[in-house]
Amino acid sequence: MHPGRGGFSRFLMGRGEIQVNATYRPYCPRGAFSYPAQMMTRDQELWGMASMVLRQHGDRAPVVVAERIEQLASEGKAEGVALWKEVARRVDQTIRANISQQ
Repeated sequence: MHPGRGGFSRFLMGRGEIQVNATYRPYCPRGAFSYPAQMMTRDQELWGMASMVLRQHGDRAPVVVAERIEQLASEGKAEGVALWKEVARRVDQTIRANISQQ
């Protein structure tokens, strides 16, 4: 493995010991993120999920989200239901904003 590219920048020493390069930075060919990478907030994750569902399912997005909520509820997964209800709220907001702009 080339030091500094992908994975951990480690290399074998003469006696088979592994030494970790203290100046390791993830290799990113197009500079997609700056080091150190920033974490997404929960709100950003939820908006990202809503956006993904809308891109993948278009007009059917509300139905797909409702089906997911129903499935999770039948499995007794309250945290999943709460998560997808938040996604549903954001999908609804996006759809309403798009309608009002037309």
